[in-house]
Amino acid sequence: CMGEEKITVVYTDSEGTERTVELESTGNGYEYLTDCIGKFGNRVNSGALDSDEEESVNFYIADNFCYININDFGGEPELYTKVMDDIAVMSEESGVDKILVDMRNNRGGFDDNGAEVLSYFIEEDMVYLKESTYNPDTDSYVVERVIEVKAKNAFDADIVVLINSQCMSAGEGFVYRMSELDNVTVLGISGTNGSMSTCEGFTTLPENIVIRYPVIPCLDEYGQVIIDSDAGGNGGVDPDIRIPLDENAARIMYTTDADYELDYAVEYLMNTKE
Repeated sequence: CMGEEKITVVYTDSEGTERTVELESTGNGYEYLTDCIGKFGNRVNSGALDSDEEESVNFYIADNFCYININDFGGEPELYTKVMDDIAVMSEESGVDKILVDMRNNRGGFDDNGAEVLSYFIEEDMVYLKESTYNPDTDSYVVERVIEVKAKNAFDADIVVLINSQCMSAGEGFVYRMSELDNVTVLGISGTNGSMSTCEGFTTLPENIVIRYPVIPCLDEYGQVIIDSDAGGNGGVDPDIRIPLDENAARIMYTTDADYELDYAVEYLMNTKE
């Protein structure tokens, strides 16, 4: 209701009767709608922790259940090793056999940190990824650096990885590798961001506008690009199970403070994976 002071709406009800209602505009329909859509989008893409002030890795252990939230991979390497060592020791002491790894809103960072965290979940050494550049003359990739992972095999558990569209870059590389494990199920309303690459290219436009763009694709052990997006911006890691985004979900997100996605993932992990 942006234009006319009063708007007439004609509709047919469920019994086939035509009805007319007259609505008086508040004059701020656009602002109201965009505010609602924005709030809903924020709830859909909300992580349990989404603040630059939060630690990169947070965890909670109760009985046989462990919750791990990885906010980003941008910290010092020693941080991830120390926290994951603590989680591994405490999980063994508590008999943890169910782990939920919350990767929502992971802002990315360094692939080496993602590889370090992955090492605790895998049973065999592996190539994490190959950072490469593209040679247009030969239409091929040139490997610049190989990141390898030494398996620590710290957990014997059923694992759920929770993702959303704001899990990006190095966070996606970690999710991609976790998704390959037999004991891991990936859940999310949406897939990951589809932006896994290193932004080292840039150009300056008029008015001093600088555009940064990715120039280093990440390849798997077979030389294939791990994650990319198509012309429409669609890409990333798809969830094994999509969390329903239906009327019930919208009602919970709008009217409560409940973390709908997290609650769904916990229920799935605790009740479905036995």
